[in-house]
Amino acid sequence: NTDADFLSLGALLVFDPEKEQFTNNPSANAWLTREYRAPYICPTADKV
Repeated sequence: NTDADFLSLGALLVFDPEKEQFTNNPSANAWLTREYRAPYICPTADKV
């Protein structure tokens, strides 16, 4: 392998499975869910 074989797609994300969030990139957490229109909902883990 050479340096030409290396591929980077962005920053390395560190995920905390207990909190179900990224620990080193708060803006990445916005991609974990989305806004749902009523009456369709996807409750967060703390509301289940």
